[in-house]
Amino acid sequence: MRRAVFVRKPAGGYGIFNPREPVFRPGEKLLVYMEPIGYGFREAARGVWGFQLTVDLEIATADGRILGGQKAFAKFPITSRQKNMEFFMSLELDLGKAPPGQYLLVLTVHDDVRKQSTKVEMPFAFRQ
Repeated sequence: MRRAVFVRKPAGGYGIFNPREPVFRPGEKLLVYMEPIGYGFREAARGVWGFQLTVDLEIATADGRILGGQKAFAKFPITSRQKNMEFFMSLELDLGKAPPGQYLLVLTVHDDVRKQSTKVEMPFAFRQ
C-alpha cells in the first residue's frame, strides 16, 4: 500500500484528496483514501485487463482487542483496456455513536488475482 490516510471528504480522483488528523467526533463518519500498488492483472477478454481488490475491515481497541469487523466489506473490480497502475480506493465507515477513546482501524486488502494480501493499521480516536 503506497498510501492510506484519513481524509476530510471523498477523493476527487487519484492523488486528489485532503488528509486530516485521525481524531473524530462521536457519530462522525471515517473516510479513508488508499493507493494500492503491485496488484495482479488477468486478461478478461482480448485486449481487456482486469483486477479485483477485496477489503476486510476490523475495529480494535488501541491495545489490539478486536471489537468487530466485516469480511469483504468492500470490493473493487476493475476492467480496462490498460493495466492501470494509478488506482485509488475510498472507504466510508459509519461507526455509529462509538464512545470516546483510542481505536485501531485494521484493513486487510486482498489481491484476488495474485492471491496475496496486505494489512493496513490506522490508529484513530473519538473525542467529544
